[in-house]
Amino acid sequence: MPTAPVPFVRMSTEARHAATAADLLNVREYHLFALARRRQLGRAATERDVEPHFMRYLKSGEVPAWVATFSRDVIARAGRGDFDPRSFGGENGEAQELRSPPRLRRFETGNLVVFAVASICCWLITQYAGA
Repeated sequence: MPTAPVPFVRMSTEARHAATAADLLNVREYHLFALARRRQLGRAATERDVEPHFMRYLKSGEVPAWVATFSRDVIARAGRGDFDPRSFGGENGEAQELRSPPRLRRFETGNLVVFAVASICCWLITQYAGA
């Protein structure tokens, strides 16, 4: 029985840059947003400063300009060879003091549960489809 192809959404260049910068800094993407916002505002970013923009990013893939600029700066510095994640607040820097807000933790947990259930259903279908 043929299966339908799984639709994938293409990530924008800005979203790929944000993911790459988060990896380079060894932080979660939420923390990347907080670090970028801190740089933009010149003060520590609050949950209110970050969460609405991050939730929009999770739902639509839209990356704010200040995150895109910060991400490009991180990637450019890493490419030059004089990269220190701590200079951007990563790798046991300021980002480690941040916690994901409760709403985001619920969103992540919900996604994990949906993924687990979908994986189990797919496995069961493949195991018993021919029986």
